[in-house]
Amino acid sequence: MLVINSNKTTNLSTCFRSILTGLFPPTKGSASVYGHDIRQDMEVIRQGLGMCPQHNVLFDKLTVEEHLWFYARLKGMKTSDINTEMDMYVFWSCVVKFLFIFLIF
Repeated sequence: MLVINSNKTTNLSTCFRSILTGLFPPTKGSASVYGHDIRQDMEVIRQGLGMCPQHNVLFDKLTVEEHLWFYARLKGMKTSDINTEMDMYVFWSCVVKFLFIFLIF
């Protein structure tokens, strides 16, 4: 049994989702995600979670690089892997820009 202290402005499904993803702890009881207890195994559970925003989630104060770092770390990528990916994106963006300019002119 999962007890959620909610008020009239709180959407029950949002509360439930927030508890299952570890944003809020349950007030009583327990729940499991793929056999892992949300009270004890949140680290393991989060490794299998995905993020599917309802809108484009871009932060006004972050650069493109900072956005890539943020989402890469959110997904658990290692720093060395992020650096490799960033270098690849920069390289290919330069290639595309060069080809675009070369083909247009």
